[in-house]
Amino acid sequence: MSKHWLDISEYVCLAGSVLGTIASATSGQVIYAAAPLTLALSASVANRKRLDKLQQQEQKAALTDIQETFLEDLDRVDSQTSKLQETLNLQTQEQEKKLEVITEQLKQKLVAQRENIEWQTQ
Repeated sequence: MSKHWLDISEYVCLAGSVLGTIASATSGQVIYAAAPLTLALSASVANRKRLDKLQQQEQKAALTDIQETFLEDLDRVDSQTSKLQETLNLQTQEQEKKLEVITEQLKQKLVAQRENIEWQTQ
């Protein structure tokens, strides 16, 4: 992966600062140290802003991916819940029909037993 030009300029300015400090110490001229240090600081600030913006973009993309995954999962859960509800409704209807049949059979047996008892008591 190649380095961004701000990364390279930051390192070049730092190297220039070292050389400028040496030149300043030998010549007594502070400008030789101050100018490269100012450039290095400016490059560093610009690079930090760039890196912060890049990080924000990456975080936004990651959050978007997470949100999309979450919504897809939520849709799947909703779909499965609907299918389960349909299955439960069908099972409930089947159970109700079975109970109606059993209830009707019990009524018929009770009527038959009642008639049998009435016939025996006559």
